[in-house]
Amino acid sequence: MARRQFTFGSADQTDWLDPHLIGEVVWREGVPYRVLGIYFGGNPDQQDDKLYQWWIGEQLRPCDVPHWYALEVELGREREVEEALQDAGIDCLLPCLFFGPERPSRTGEGCSVEFLFPGYIFVRLAPADYKWEVVAGLHGVKGVVAFGGSPAPVPDELPNALLALSLGSGCLVYRGGRLLDYGAGPLSPKLEGLLSMPLEEGARGRFLLDMLAEGTGARAPGQDPQTIRVHEVFGPQRGLSTDDEGF
Repeated sequence: MARRQFTFGSADQTDWLDPHLIGEVVWREGVPYRVLGIYFGGNPDQQDDKLYQWWIGEQLRPCDVPHWYALEVELGREREVEEALQDAGIDCLLPCLFFGPERPSRTGEGCSVEFLFPGYIFVRLAPADYKWEVVAGLHGVKGVVAFGGSPAPVPDELPNALLALSLGSGCLVYRGGRLLDYGAGPLSPKLEGLLSMPLEEGARGRFLLDMLAEGTGARAPGQDPQTIRVHEVFGPQRGLSTDDEGF
């Protein structure tokens, strides 16, 4: 059965949608919609010269709304998993740190690259997306980070900031010990603390897990991070219903 499509208009310019949101998910009165198109025109109910923004959206089920999730992967296979995800057309992010001298040389002397969160890679998919089957079958993928048996979505603040700071590449550049800021805007104190100076690997991993725990409210005793096999919690074979609010 085809899903209904809805058209909405707004006379308030402050509420106009950015055209870059076409294809993305927006929320209106607690309901998620995928924006299919945006256009401008007059109000059919009033004879005036004002322009109104109208947008066409496809109503989604909660399980069809994409989120970022953290995959735990085998150490040393992060790049391999990233390339496989990209080949499958899956949005992913493997944040890296590039360290170089203040004045770069052609030989690359004194430069190094390491992963921001060794053993983890972010993917952006809806819980009911069939591409989870691809993720589950990738060599090197241990599973998805979860608390209390439920996968923990990564707060958008983290991947959005990393993408902005790296101009979309995911590679943060440090020169002479300073992070090059490409105008990502204000960051939360937590992210400032993470990125103000390179941390040893264990501290970065704890930062990530603490951030995921906060997002799920998992602070009670026994709510330790778990790694759950992907096919056990995601994908259309799980039979997620239109009323599933768990994701």
